[in-house]
Amino acid sequence: MISPARPLTGLAAVAILAFSLATGAEAAPRTLSFAGYTWKVRPTADAEPGPNHWSSANAWLDENGALHLKISRKKGLWYAVELATVEHLGFGTYQFWVDTRVDNFDPNIVFGIFNYPAKQGLDGTNEIDVEFGKWGDPDAPQLDDVVYPAKKGKGPTGWAFHIADTSVQNTQRFTWSSQGVLFQSLAGHQNHDVGEYARWDFKPKNASALVPQNPMPLHLNLWLSGGNAPQDGKEVEVVIRDFTFTPAAP
Repeated sequence: MISPARPLTGLAAVAILAFSLATGAEAAPRTLSFAGYTWKVRPTADAEPGPNHWSSANAWLDENGALHLKISRKKGLWYAVELATVEHLGFGTYQFWVDTRVDNFDPNIVFGIFNYPAKQGLDGTNEIDVEFGKWGDPDAPQLDDVVYPAKKGKGPTGWAFHIADTSVQNTQRFTWSSQGVLFQSLAGHQNHDVGEYARWDFKPKNASALVPQNPMPLHLNLWLSGGNAPQDGKEVEVVIRDFTFTPAAP
C-alpha cells in the first residue's frame, strides 16, 4: 500500500552542500570499491550540512561486500559520513538494496541518497534526493523525495511520506529521465514493484528547467540534522547490500 504523501516543506527542502575532496585532515581522499563503482569518502573534517563532524572511518565494506555507513561517538563528539562516486551517472534507474529499517531512525538522523554535481556550490539547483529523516521532529514523515531544478530561479519540488513498512530488507529506487524522476520505496530486495509503499512520479511540463539534465556523481550520507546528537543517544548504522545503475536506453 502506498503511503499518503504531503507537499515538501521546511528543512527537508534545504540543499545538501557537496563536499570538497581537496580539504580536510587527510592529504588524499580514501576510496572504496562498491557495486562496481569507485567511491571517494569525505575526509575527516568539520563542515556542512549540519554542521557535522565527518569521519572517513565511518564507511567500510564487510566480508560479503556490503557497504556500511555509521554515525559514531568518540570522546563526546558525534561523527557523520559521506561518500560519492568518482563516476558521473546520468539518466537511468538507480536501485539500492538496503538491510536496515528506514522507518524508525532517531529524529535527528538523516540518511541520504542523492545525485549532486561534484564542484557545485549551494545554489539550489541540480540535485535529486531520497532522504530519510525527520529533521528533529518526532512526528514528521520519515521520507522526503526532492528534485531541485536544472536552472536558477526555480524552487525545489518534493513530497514527504509517512512510512508504514517495517522491513529490515527494503529497496529504494529512482528512475531519472530528461522528462522527470520516478521515486519508489518497496519492501524486500527486489527488481519488481511488489510491496511498494511510497511512490512519487515527478513529470513537470517544463522539464528542461525543473529536472536536472546532466550526469552527476551519486552520493550517500548519514548525518545529524542541525549537527544535533541523536535524541536516544545511540550510534546508528546503515547497511546497503547492493547498488545497481541501469542506464536509460539511448
